[in-house]
Amino acid sequence: MDLLLKLQRVAIVLLLLAVVKLCGCGQKTAGPVRHEVSGRVTFSGKPVSAGTIFFNPKAAEYGGGTAPITNGRYDTRERGGRGHLGGLHTIRIVAEPPDDWDGGDFQPPFPPYEVQQELPMGSGVLNYEVPGGKKK
Repeated sequence: MDLLLKLQRVAIVLLLLAVVKLCGCGQKTAGPVRHEVSGRVTFSGKPVSAGTIFFNPKAAEYGGGTAPITNGRYDTRERGGRGHLGGLHTIRIVAEPPDDWDGGDFQPPFPPYEVQQELPMGSGVLNYEVPGGKKK
């Protein structure tokens, strides 16, 4: 009788473990495939010293991608970055004070810049030139 009770308990534990595994507990949440991208960001031919680039999908069911810009370069795989979804996006580039800024009044070299672009359904390199001109 004890053997039968032990076998039942083992069967119940195994069944519970199987259910947990099938439910996907402990796995990443489902979501769209994100594509990693890196590249250069320049303004009037010079690297943007610091800022953020945003990849905002036009079909906004999910959040967009982002990456910090440092010394004219960005990479969605780096700190705080997140890949894009592919398809039509609004690319937004914002200049920010560099990490070593002294805390004084920051005047960005350009206003936030936006451009619409069809992004590939894959990872790659995308470079952006913020057009020069007068600040708004």
